[in-house]
Amino acid sequence: MIADPMADLTGGSAAQPDANHNGNSKEVLDPIAMQSNMMRIERIRSVMGIAAGCVAGIGGLTSWEGL
Repeated sequence: MIADPMADLTGGSAAQPDANHNGNSKEVLDPIAMQSNMMRIERIRSVMGIAAGCVAGIGGLTSWEGL
């Protein structure tokens, strides 16, 4: 879950691990930010796959089984 850093989740005091069981949780989920992050992750995966393929081709790695 993505939490908004400006949401003041601690309430001004140190956060306790079990403090959110009182029903006053202020967790924020931003679907637009999540979609943007997922698009960036997909782009990074694509670029890393291309880079790994280029390195493997230049290095002459052959007959290695993939995942």
